[in-house]
Amino acid sequence: GQKEHKPSFEQCNPVVVSVTDSAGKPVATFHAPGKAGINVASWNMRYTGVEMPKSLREEERPGASDAPKGPLALPGNYRVKVEAGGRSATQTVQVVADPRVNPPMDVQRAAFDTAMHLRGEAAADVAMIGRSYDMMQTLEKVLDSTKDAAAGSAKAKVHASAESLKVSLGDFSKDFW
Repeated sequence: GQKEHKPSFEQCNPVVVSVTDSAGKPVATFHAPGKAGINVASWNMRYTGVEMPKSLREEERPGASDAPKGPLALPGNYRVKVEAGGRSATQTVQVVADPRVNPPMDVQRAAFDTAMHLRGEAAADVAMIGRSYDMMQTLEKVLDSTKDAAAGSAKAKVHASAESLKVSLGDFSKDFW
């Protein structure tokens, strides 16, 4: 006879929820449960924050993010797309202002624009920190592989240059690490 096939948790994952603004620009992407039956996922109504480079994260935590929260979404229409198991569904949702705290729209827009600008600046800074960290790790490998170089050899010169570069990079990095 034919066996009934019930998808397992692993077969339903990953469930990816993507939110875009009315112009189609990315707002947030996150993973949601994918178990058999009814699942619930919620968007915190914020744009994605700045992600730390993998090399700077202390540990990998699936589904967790060390990123600070991004700016709050402004009132308006957003599209939410849910993808799982090779299928997708998209729905438009409307974000409305909190009636308890509702400053004028021009004030909300100015705060949002400033927050988005700061998020972009922070992302550039984090990327630079990540690259300098990765470079420091590479220099450590070079130093380790050239530590026993014969005096005056090309390998010894590479070692000396790597040491000098590590000092310079360390001085540069002190300002933001």
